[in-house]
Amino acid sequence: YTSSDGQTWPANLGNIMVDPRFCGWGAPEVWVDVRREGHGTGTQDAPYSSLSLALDGFRWNLAWDSPCRGTGKDGEDMGAALDACDSARFSSRRVHLAAGLHPMGAHDLSHHVSLEGAGQDETIIDGTVFGLRTGESISRLKVTRGLSGIVIHGSEAPEVIDCTISGNFDDGVVCQGYSSPRISRCSIVGNLGDGVACHDSSSVAITECTISGNPGAAGKLFQAGGNG
Repeated sequence: YTSSDGQTWPANLGNIMVDPRFCGWGAPEVWVDVRREGHGTGTQDAPYSSLSLALDGFRWNLAWDSPCRGTGKDGEDMGAALDACDSARFSSRRVHLAAGLHPMGAHDLSHHVSLEGAGQDETIIDGTVFGLRTGESISRLKVTRGLSGIVIHGSEAPEVIDCTISGNFDDGVVCQGYSSPRISRCSIVGNLGDGVACHDSSSVAITECTISGNPGAAGKLFQAGGNG
């Protein structure tokens, strides 16, 4: 097991508490424009034609200098037997989204991905946003037609900035256990559940937001078990 997220695991053979140095992302910053013909390459001049292309391509291969090389059982590498890259590349990615409808599909942002749109009335994410990590953000876009709008996983502390979160079939934002997101200058309106639902010692910092018209099961802004 490898971990660089600060969790404590037993110091047994096969457990290390350092960055495993995966090959990661090929580029730290890419662009997406759904109006483009063809796939594109993700550059500003030749953007990808879909969000799914921007969220594919994280490489789990170990870099040659990975601490997981030769530290497994009988001197084997930890993890899957994949070709190595010369060095770890980029551990995070920022995706710039042009105006248009961007289906989220089954993708998530767990490989330290941030999303930046062209404006809340211009860039629309269709579906639930999962996996936003500490140090990452989504900004300047609208999230709609998800089961919930944005789900913040446990112990993560990302930012949601200048977004509209509306028209989702349950809660607007869900904060899972011990998460602590920051939500700034957002409109969280017209979702069928709570506006922001906090669970199990989670907390949320909300600044300059409009939260209304989210009936929820009991008409609450925050669910029990969380801290506002």
